[in-house]
Amino acid sequence: MSVSSVGDLFVTVPPLTSEYVEVHAAHRPDAVAVVFSGVSYSYARVDQDIKRFTLALRALSMAPGCRVAVSTGHLYLHWLLLLACENLGLATWTFLFGEEEVALRAQLPFADMVISDTPVPEGAARRLFVLSPAWLAQVWAGDPSPYASVGLPVRVDMEAPWRIRRSSGTTGMQKMLPASRRVEEVWLHGFAACVGLTQRSRYAARRHFTVGSIYSCSTLALRLGATVLLDTQSSPLDIFQQFAPTHMRLFQPELVALLEHLPADWQKPHDFTLLVGAAPLTERVWQKTVARLTDQVVYNYNSNECGSICLMRPDGVGTIRPGVEVRIIDEAGKPCPVGVRGQITVRSPSAVGTYMGDPAASQKTFRDGWVHTGDQGVMVGPRQMRIVGRVDDLLNIGGLKLMPGEIEDPLKLRAAIADVGACSIPDEDGLGRLHIGLVRKPGVSAEEAIESVRVTVPSAFGRMQIVFFSALPRTETGKLKRAVMREEIVRFLASRRT
Repeated sequence: MSVSSVGDLFVTVPPLTSEYVEVHAAHRPDAVAVVFSGVSYSYARVDQDIKRFTLALRALSMAPGCRVAVSTGHLYLHWLLLLACENLGLATWTFLFGEEEVALRAQLPFADMVISDTPVPEGAARRLFVLSPAWLAQVWAGDPSPYASVGLPVRVDMEAPWRIRRSSGTTGMQKMLPASRRVEEVWLHGFAACVGLTQRSRYAARRHFTVGSIYSCSTLALRLGATVLLDTQSSPLDIFQQFAPTHMRLFQPELVALLEHLPADWQKPHDFTLLVGAAPLTERVWQKTVARLTDQVVYNYNSNECGSICLMRPDGVGTIRPGVEVRIIDEAGKPCPVGVRGQITVRSPSAVGTYMGDPAASQKTFRDGWVHTGDQGVMVGPRQMRIVGRVDDLLNIGGLKLMPGEIEDPLKLRAAIADVGACSIPDEDGLGRLHIGLVRKPGVSAEEAIESVRVTVPSAFGRMQIVFFSALPRTETGKLKRAVMREEIVRFLASRRT
């Protein structure tokens, strides 16, 4: 670690990711750091490339603390740009071409610079730098040797914005969450404590860096000297067969699909850790995972607002992480007794404190040092809790209140159903009625799917409406966008009445 003097105080500043890479490059220059599109990049090569791009971006004259939005589908290039920005003391976030224009128009104005290899909505960026083929060719061929003589890397205050996270977007448009260097380092230490990465690990990253946990795990692997497999195109099964990863982050729909497609003669990998999170993992899927894939499952309950909160067990109970405080509160904000359901609130050193440009949402979520997660839970013992669902997902069906999982989980066990979502929508009398969004498995008729629902959902829920989808709207991490699904159902039913 390096130490900087501030008056009479000494502030410990942890190494940057590039400094870890530089050490690995000196000690193990030929070790494989990254595999992308069939090309292996050694630690020596990655070290030189980071320095090339740091020098190139330095020429754009961005002051430390500036916010930079980066977009390119070339994951290795994307990572180099993010690491180069880190060396320059710039706060970054990732977006991708093809995201909703309304979201980009809301988010990109927060950036002092947008770096992209694809067009962005006209007028959305305050300053745009296009990654042209000519510029990239010049950088790739550049001389990295001046790096050490020009005052790089830049040191910034530990409380300065470092990485800008984005909320999951399950309840509407994604929100921007500025995380300081200190918060990001705490988050990385949290990952290190539970995922078991080592220098011998091969970590498979199957999502873009728009997903915060993918970026954090990849960064942690690089710091430790492991190999990072960047592959968003291949299926998990193909990655297993080609690279034999030791760690992979899968979201629940991906895991279910993988388990369904494992060959009959599949042999469980000898040394493999599955990382899951973002959405509930049913006990049935967990048991199938242990039986067919691995018994090393690390299931984190976390959020972009406060990082890792607890580690989950197959029975749905989570053990709260060290250094994290959790309170379950009622609608009046008072603590709930053990066994009583309420909203989960969290105080953690890896929590952020605001949403950029949204004071109303900030005031609702961040209060007196506590993050109001919007999730419902119940304490079941000392530092043990069960997550029930989203507060705003609560269904009101003719006065009967319940969580969607009470309807969805039994339906997910039916062979005819590929995906399902439940919501309540008022009828002409103002009473909430059960509406179910349904995706049939291939070859299943509408009648078969409807019958599966009829025999599974209790008649006590009264008259229900089933609407078929080709795919339910979900976030990049697999969470159901229930509000979006509800709106689509309302529009569909309205179109049938006209």
